[in-house]
Amino acid sequence: MRGKIAFLILFVLLFHLVNAVGAEVIDFNVKPENPVNGEVVTIYGEAQPEEEVRIEISFENVVQVKDKGYVFSVEKMKIPEGENRLTVRAEGCENLKVSVRRFILGISTPWITLSSKASDGVAEISQTNVPAGTYDVLVHGKSSEESVRLIITAVGYEQADEAGNFSYTYETSPLPEGNFSVQAGNVTEIVNLRSSPRTSGGTTPTPTLAIPENVTTNETGEKRPSPIPQNKTTQPPLIPGFESIGGIAALIIIRMLKRFNGNISRRF
Repeated sequence: MRGKIAFLILFVLLFHLVNAVGAEVIDFNVKPENPVNGEVVTIYGEAQPEEEVRIEISFENVVQVKDKGYVFSVEKMKIPEGENRLTVRAEGCENLKVSVRRFILGISTPWITLSSKASDGVAEISQTNVPAGTYDVLVHGKSSEESVRLIITAVGYEQADEAGNFSYTYETSPLPEGNFSVQAGNVTEIVNLRSSPRTSGGTTPTPTLAIPENVTTNETGEKRPSPIPQNKTTQPPLIPGFESIGGIAALIIIRMLKRFNGNISRRF
């Protein structure tokens, strides 16, 4: 009898646990339904009240190999505020490099490159908590194949309100024309991204950034980010003769203090 009761309690607990996991996001929609490249899409839906919703956006792109190298670039990509993660996976490559530079007040910082060697033709680089801002991103590397399959995934988080409603915006400029995947909680939807009028017909080629030569590079199989170079503090140049004047002033002050101490000793 006790065994049956214990089994029943366990069954009820598992039932509620499965429902809780599956009910993280009840439903969501993407607006506009058929976005054009460059538009901002809004992902809105319903989840558990005050729950943190994990939102994942991913797309694939096949890059042709030329002279044993491949390259894919995204210019002026905007990273919003908040916790995030960006993952780049390359299939059919020898190595993978992701070079980024940030724009601050319209001025670009030096390139920083993360690098990973491939294992069985697959390499992956993941970076968490990328600071908010505007970036140029360059994905490149070596390959002996005819093409390389890139899978780029961006993850963000949004808090649902007291009623369980949430919304999350994403700019589609970094995405190529075609399908991309949106996952909120355990619910996934495929969205078709159309080309904008200025790029349709292939009359205006997608600009490609030049592969940086002098960069900070971290070659690792552990996918850890390379250290961000610290700003060096440069000492201002001294005025000629300033050191001599400072030394003389110091001697005068020392002598004055000695005389002052001597006068005090005589009085007492």
